[in-house]
Order: sequence, then C-alpha cells, then structure tokens
Amino acid sequence: MKLATYYDILNVSPRASDDDVRHAYRIQAKRWHPDQNPANREAAERVFRQISRAYLHLKTQPQRNAYNRALLKLMQSRYEASSIFGRRTWPPPGNRRDGRSAQWKRFMFGRARAVPVNGIKEAAHGR
Repeated sequence: MKLATYYDILNVSPRASDDDVRHAYRIQAKRWHPDQNPANREAAERVFRQISRAYLHLKTQPQRNAYNRALLKLMQSRYEASSIFGRRTWPPPGNRRDGRSAQWKRFMFGRARAVPVNGIKEAAHGR
C-alpha cells in the first residue's frame, strides 16, 4: 500500500513553490468545501480537514523541509521493518552511480504528471 503524503493530497511536487502550494490548496479547498457538497457533507468535511492539514504542513519552505525530514524517517522505519531477515540499510541499494535509490528519486521528483511550473501547466509526458 502506497503511503499517501500531503504532497499527494494537494497534488503538488515536493519542489513546488509557496505560490504553487497555495494555488493547489485553494483549488482543492473550493472543490471539497462542505458547503459546495451538501449531498455528502460528512465525506466532504473529512477530505476538507485533510486538505487543510496538508496545507498547514506545506505552507512555507521551512515547514516543507521539516515535513520532508519526518517523512524520510517514516520511510526509513517502514523499509527497515519490512525485512524478514533483520534490519536493512537505508537508502535501499540503487542501480545508479551516485548511490541514490530510484525509490528516493521517485519520492523527491514525483511521477510523470502535469505539474504547474511558472504558472504554465505542462503536459504529463513532459513536452
């Protein structure tokens, strides 16, 4: 099961600017505000609280840095706990010369998807 991060909730990249995070929060908040969803108010309130909590932790760069450190510790503990033969080392061995694992790069730089950059939405395939 994939860990749902605050970046996934707001649909932003870990390298997003403060303005990108604020813009994504406003879009999600408008979409999931309980007053906008009177038919399913309880579910909308639950999602709206998650969105608000995500924005609280990702609002500024120092807060994002603290969240990234906490998330890295969580990923380390989950990786080490998943070994059936005892403690594993972190980061998981990668196949690149720089020693960074593919899992860490996927976390930091995300999947290939549309991410707002300088106010322009790029295509998911990067063209």
